[in-house]
Amino acid sequence: MLPRVFTILLCVSLLIAAAAEPVRGQSLRYHLGDDPRWADPAFDDGSWPLAAGDEWPLPQFYSDGFVWVRFHAAIRAESGPSLGLRIGWPRFERAEDAFVNGMRVGSFGHAPPHAQVNIPEEVVFDVPAAAAVPNAGGAVIALRLWYPPGARSSARKRNSRQSKLLVTAGGDFDTSSIELADARTLAERQELDRLRDLLGEVPEIAFNLAICLVGICVLLLWRRTGSGQLFLSGVVLLSYAVYVLFFKLIEADLLRLTLRSYVVWSVVLCIPSMVITTEFIWRFHGLKGAGWKWAAWVSLLIFNIAALPRYLLWNPTPLVGWSVTTGISALHVFNAITFTANMWVVLIKRKNRLIACSMALIPLCSSIAVIPGMQKWDLFDAASGLAMACLAIALGMRAWQTWRTRDALEAEFEAAREVQERMVTPAGDVPGFQVESAYFPAAHVGGDFFFLRGETDGALLAVLGDVSGKGLRAALTVSAIMGALRTMPPLPTARILGDLNRGLAGQLGGGFVTCCALRVRRDGSATIANAGHLPPYRNGAEIGVEPGLPLGIDAGADYIETQFAVHESDRLTLLSDGVVEARSTAGELFGFERTRAMSGRSAEAIAEAAQRFGQEDDITVLTIVRLRAARESVQEQVAMVSPATA
Repeated sequence: MLPRVFTILLCVSLLIAAAAEPVRGQSLRYHLGDDPRWADPAFDDGSWPLAAGDEWPLPQFYSDGFVWVRFHAAIRAESGPSLGLRIGWPRFERAEDAFVNGMRVGSFGHAPPHAQVNIPEEVVFDVPAAAAVPNAGGAVIALRLWYPPGARSSARKRNSRQSKLLVTAGGDFDTSSIELADARTLAERQELDRLRDLLGEVPEIAFNLAICLVGICVLLLWRRTGSGQLFLSGVVLLSYAVYVLFFKLIEADLLRLTLRSYVVWSVVLCIPSMVITTEFIWRFHGLKGAGWKWAAWVSLLIFNIAALPRYLLWNPTPLVGWSVTTGISALHVFNAITFTANMWVVLIKRKNRLIACSMALIPLCSSIAVIPGMQKWDLFDAASGLAMACLAIALGMRAWQTWRTRDALEAEFEAAREVQERMVTPAGDVPGFQVESAYFPAAHVGGDFFFLRGETDGALLAVLGDVSGKGLRAALTVSAIMGALRTMPPLPTARILGDLNRGLAGQLGGGFVTCCALRVRRDGSATIANAGHLPPYRNGAEIGVEPGLPLGIDAGADYIETQFAVHESDRLTLLSDGVVEARSTAGELFGFERTRAMSGRSAEAIAEAAQRFGQEDDITVLTIVRLRAARESVQEQVAMVSPATA
């Protein structure tokens, strides 16, 4: 499809070129300064310098910024009933007024006192019939050009920057041109040029849109994995692609701005892109030189801030002059720091070499592009595109590896969850007691645990605890505690906590375990020992217990038992702090009052209420109800009669 489109465009362009057939202009003459008499076709410009090679010097910095250019162009009789003046320019900031035979036919931007500079583009002005009257066999074309201070030559480098103007018969669309020909033909040529420019920018626009898509995919993967490197990578890709797309849309004539709007938007897009790039280089490669990173940030801020007075102020003040030299110097400093940092990774650290090499191309080509006389912006664009392509490929491979690793971790966590579910099984009734449990881990595996055991004398032992932290480390600690409780002989509750504490001391890496151990006997007498855990509730009232240090902090800690009575039908409620610390979206805690008010309900109801409120930690609830003696006696009689009958 695209080859056919280009073929059609080529044929149409040849036809239009043959139809237009404008005549080459004569030698160009220029003069610095401003005088309205210079538009007069009768004015003798013979003393003006010739524009050697169709070039003339820019005005000096401390001048009025004006340059006049004059030349003669023949007007053919077959040019058509209406003439047009087509002016195509390189992208060089200026304002212009165009005159044909002394008559002003159009302007692009405005010169002072109401200065406005637009981003240069090709324009076609209609030439009135009165202005098209041949003057000595042709037309005198005069251009009044005004350059803002930021585009002028500095006093130290006279004529160091040149502006080029070619007066051609057309056909070479890669050079700027001026044509005096049939207005309709010129308008068609202009539309053809715009279409060809647009098609020429399509590959780069499509490439940067693809980079944007890769960046979005990397950010989506970051949301799933939480990898900080993926976040930085996705943001770098997006910031670069958006920044380049801004300029490509202008070059494709899809976005038109004044110079001031252009500069402001450039700074708004450039600062985040450069900051993100610096942060990416240091974090992705694990560099330690924070001072150099701060120096890069300072230089990039100076570079961008210096661009504002250079292009936003129309008077040649020292501030504007400072901005020109300081901005370029700051850019060289930033490029030197980032280039050196990337080469340090390549040569010294010897890791991420593909990414570091590609990122080093950008500052290198950026410094080359701003060297006077070089102006290799195509090289900078190519380096940026190559760097983004390499970065996208490297990140795509890394993202795929991260995804595979995440799948493997998911499988491991699922296996750990299944193991924990088998260890922390739902509670069942114990003779003489009705027991309910609810266990809602905040992640795949949790740090809460509970242990129930009916003892030979008819007593019930219940241990409930909470390991600090979450995830796999907490789950492994839970496994060790559950293994110890399963093999532990019947001991007093204080002794149970003491043995667990000595086994955990020095093994938790600064963590700890809160825990309470409760034993309720058949006659209703109960003892409880507490290691920094929430006290249990009895019939909606908190039971006062002796405090104790959490497990694993001090191997020599002692624990004291508290005795109390559990009457028939009394309900004991033990829970983890995940209930109390549940938090709503408004930041409100579930709190002790709600917990106390709900403590008389079932374990499932309490846990679900806290979870709906806003779970932030593992939630575990255990309820124990001592059954009536009548029911116990019936069970005993059945147990005694069955063997005799057999």
